[in-house]
Amino acid sequence: MQNMVEIELNNKEDFAIYINKVFKYVKKIEYVILEFDNKANKKILNYMKDNNIEAKKVKSWNGTTTSSKNNLLYRFDASPVFKELLLRFDNFFTIKKNEISKNIYSCSIEETNWGQSDIAFYDNKNKVISFVIAHEGDVLVSEEYINQFESFRLDDRKTYFYGLG
Repeated sequence: MQNMVEIELNNKEDFAIYINKVFKYVKKIEYVILEFDNKANKKILNYMKDNNIEAKKVKSWNGTTTSSKNNLLYRFDASPVFKELLLRFDNFFTIKKNEISKNIYSCSIEETNWGQSDIAFYDNKNKVISFVIAHEGDVLVSEEYINQFESFRLDDRKTYFYGLG
């Protein structure tokens, strides 16, 4: 797997900038509905149906391997229509941070209208540009593309802990 760098999208503006930058390079997209996600986004599912995009059952994809074989992966060409659909969302997830001491944060992930689905963006050489693991609160960008997303890079001086309450 390529070397990936974690970034942070703090609000709708960051999310829109991220989507617009990704779409400068993206050729293929993988969208994954997790087996336990019973609130998969209807707008995206309608896009898949309207464009005759079939899902295949998988147990692994970028950044994730599960024991379940009933996760649904849709692989399809990027399009301006799908970009506009993505831009209707506020973000993939929200991270609530509580500073517990200098540069140390307790964090929790809050679901948005995106749901828990994962998504990956590929360039014309089928290399990953970026992928999102929404249920874990991760947005990762390939080192090859990180210069385009430098303003979203996590601050190395800060430590984030998840699930501390």
